[in-house]
Amino acid sequence: MYEKSKNFRKWTWFWNLLILLFVVGFFLAIALPNWVGSNPGIHNVNGIVNNLRQLDAAKMEWAFQHESGVTNQYQAMQLTNQPTEQDLSPYLHFSNNQGGLIPPVAGESYTINPLNEPPEAKLVRKLDGYPKGTIIRLDDSPNSFPYKIILPN
Repeated sequence: MYEKSKNFRKWTWFWNLLILLFVVGFFLAIALPNWVGSNPGIHNVNGIVNNLRQLDAAKMEWAFQHESGVTNQYQAMQLTNQPTEQDLSPYLHFSNNQGGLIPPVAGESYTINPLNEPPEAKLVRKLDGYPKGTIIRLDDSPNSFPYKIILPN
């Protein structure tokens, strides 16, 4: 009987270590995806692209209501008219907008462009490895990434 107890005590450290590793591994499995996915730069670029999509949708809505004969998006994209910020403001619904048409995600500036061109954003500071002056533009071509990065010269 004494031998079994002595043998059990001899391996107690191993079982304690195994349980500790299991508990730490369990918590890492829960927390690691959040740490890996918390790259703030990619959220900034996605936020900018989201704003560009909303601007583009507002341009199409404006074209449907203010241009005669426009019944679909493809007809609207053939027009070269350029709406102003005041024209688009009724079609944009941003919460906590502190003046200006679109609240910037990372200090970028937006260009509306004519109806036949997608809107674009110009970075005013370095963001997620992209240098200052980089232009982010929506890309409507099929089978492509949803936006195009144009680096400054």
